[in-house]
Amino acid sequence: MESQGSPVIKLDRRKRVLVRMLRWKLIEYESRREKYRPPGLDPTFYKEEVLKKVLEDGFVNTWELSREMSKRLSEEYDFRFFNNACAVVGAYCKQDFDKIAGGTGLQKEGQHG
Repeated sequence: MESQGSPVIKLDRRKRVLVRMLRWKLIEYESRREKYRPPGLDPTFYKEEVLKKVLEDGFVNTWELSREMSKRLSEEYDFRFFNNACAVVGAYCKQDFDKIAGGTGLQKEGQHG
């Protein structure tokens, strides 16, 4: 349920190519996450969690997810990593790629190595 006033990242699921690119991005995040590092200390973990939620539900209420992750991760939770993950995933969903500095960007299926 969306809370009034809470920032929400939305994905237009009718944009099939974008959805497919985001699914590939999730696979990339899962493969590059540092498994030996506690999740809350790995910036990729936050991107993975935000993107999973967007792909599953078509949107993510960022305040609700932040509270949930903060509870789950306790003192490991890093709001800076979370905020960055929301900014990156939000820009991908809006196809606002000039808002993203660095990173590997979104790739089409044939472009993955």
